[in-house]
Amino acid sequence: MKRVLLLVLIFPFSVFGQTIEELEEAWASKSYAEVLEMAVKMKDVPESAAIANEIIGRIFVNTGKYDSAIPYLQKALLLDKDSTSISGWSHAFLGHAYIKTGKKEQGLSELNKAIALHKTDNSVSYAKKKLDAATIEPKWITIESRNIIYKFQDTTLWYQDIREYILEHDLAYIKLSTAFQTMLPQKMTMYVWSDNAIAKKVLGKDLGFASPAIYTCNAHYNQTIGHEMTHILSYWGWSTAPKNTSRFINEGVAVAFDQTRRDKYEMAKNAINGKKVRSVLDVWKDDQSQDELLLYPLAGAFVTYLYAISTPEQFKSIIKDQTIENAEKTYGKVRLGEMIKEFNSKIGLQEAN
Repeated sequence: MKRVLLLVLIFPFSVFGQTIEELEEAWASKSYAEVLEMAVKMKDVPESAAIANEIIGRIFVNTGKYDSAIPYLQKALLLDKDSTSISGWSHAFLGHAYIKTGKKEQGLSELNKAIALHKTDNSVSYAKKKLDAATIEPKWITIESRNIIYKFQDTTLWYQDIREYILEHDLAYIKLSTAFQTMLPQKMTMYVWSDNAIAKKVLGKDLGFASPAIYTCNAHYNQTIGHEMTHILSYWGWSTAPKNTSRFINEGVAVAFDQTRRDKYEMAKNAINGKKVRSVLDVWKDDQSQDELLLYPLAGAFVTYLYAISTPEQFKSIIKDQTIENAEKTYGKVRLGEMIKEFNSKIGLQEAN
């Protein structure tokens, strides 16, 4: 996006009402709401209209609002008379948006235009990745229930089990949305994959994962029922997005509410066996460097523990602000220390004095 910022330098500061440094910082931190506000102010100014429409379109694509993105990207192409890098990026993102809205042939055409223009290496790389993914993406079998749109890669090996799968996940949705007091503005979309290898080629990463911003999850058909669903429903719980997230609490919630009957404390005990773990607090503090084979079960057990001893307001506070600092405010520093010690003892950790 440095290209965007360089072009912006030629525009009057009054277009934004903010400095270029602030715009750069907003984009670098993916503060889409802030960048979108700036771009909207630019879109009717002749000198900046093309790039503003491109930015708005790209933000909408990145946040899953594909239908909304299309007219802005089309306008950017119309305004970019010299077919600059604005066109390169607009063709690439427009192609992806078309594919996501069911217009595959138009999407492939736009992606190929982006590649042929070759205005920037990055826009070409983006277009090629989307083109490769589109050519191998499955013909999804779509089944819609009250709260979930299921998209199955393949149901030929499932026979009558497909109904049971949907029923289990529909019931899990109700339980989880009740626990987190969640009312999504639209149905959740669940992509159910049968082939991990194809999924990785299409998605660019391993299954499973959730994308709360677009109410979508990608999971293997034999994955735990509630894990990815919990990521979305807890994220939007109590009708608000989290203020701060941490890997420890975020994954811990998903494990704790995965809708299995696995003993979360036993899972934690097995995970720490033979590991040099002093306290669950240390894992929380350094969660980014932890192996998921340790972090997931330990965090899952700790969130299970928190849920059992917390008031509804305390638990909500932890989900919405997942920092240790907030936990100290929520429970009190002394009480949190006692809770950490109690949990450590519960799973067999002997915390050093």
